[in-house]
Amino acid sequence: MGRMGKIKKAGKKAGQRTRSVAKKLVGRVTGRAKKRRRAKVAAAVAGAAAAVAAGVAVVRARRRGK
Repeated sequence: MGRMGKIKKAGKKAGQRTRSVAKKLVGRVTGRAKKRRRAKVAAAVAGAAAAVAAGVAVVRARRRGK
């Protein structure tokens, strides 16, 4: 189920017919903020790993050049 579906469903559960109020529940309902935070952390970790790998590659290249 997509994010919109979730929002609509939440609205219905709260006894509303429209999406306008459901929209206000968005964060609580979809857990979107949490997911984005997690994605950020994952990206940071991946970035760090990539940087380390690049550093190692540079050192190796230098050694070869010697």
